[in-house]
Amino acid sequence: MPAADRRALILTAAAQLLWTHGEAGATMREIGQESGVLMSTLYYYFPSKEHLIRAVHETGVQRIRERVELAVARKSAPWDRVTAAAVAHLEAILDPDPFFRVVQMPLPRISGEQRKTVIALRDSYEDIQRGLIAELPLRDGIDRSLLRLGLIGMLNAVPNWYRPGGPYTPAEIAVGFVTLLRQGTDQGAPNV
Repeated sequence: MPAADRRALILTAAAQLLWTHGEAGATMREIGQESGVLMSTLYYYFPSKEHLIRAVHETGVQRIRERVELAVARKSAPWDRVTAAAVAHLEAILDPDPFFRVVQMPLPRISGEQRKTVIALRDSYEDIQRGLIAELPLRDGIDRSLLRLGLIGMLNAVPNWYRPGGPYTPAEIAVGFVTLLRQGTDQGAPNV
């Protein structure tokens, strides 16, 4: 098996076990067994569990980022771009892909450079959102940071209550959230 395929197999097994068993419950031995590799092979690719957790986060954040960037690239108007990003973000975090689910978990209890890398990954993703919000035509006095954090907070809370087959699709929920925020912040909206 090519090295890239073996690495991907290990990462997929790790993501699934991290999601189902949590950070403390997913052991390197279980990850090795689930991926079908010997422990020596597992440690060849990832010298520690922290390195492996970081790599799972890198993969998850990169996959969400790619979805959002692709969706945003298809739009030109600022509010349309924010809406497209919100839809792509929500659809990703509701996707059963364990990489997306692990990214939604609390920041892992890893130390040193591994933790710094995971935080930098999350920050780089938030930079996309910052850029999109910076483009919006907002009324004077609207705090763009709070707008961004409010939107991301609303979207990230959806997995707590969303049920497939409910009255709204993920896209409808994301569009609804953006619409609510736009009505209260848009430059053309009346002052409340």
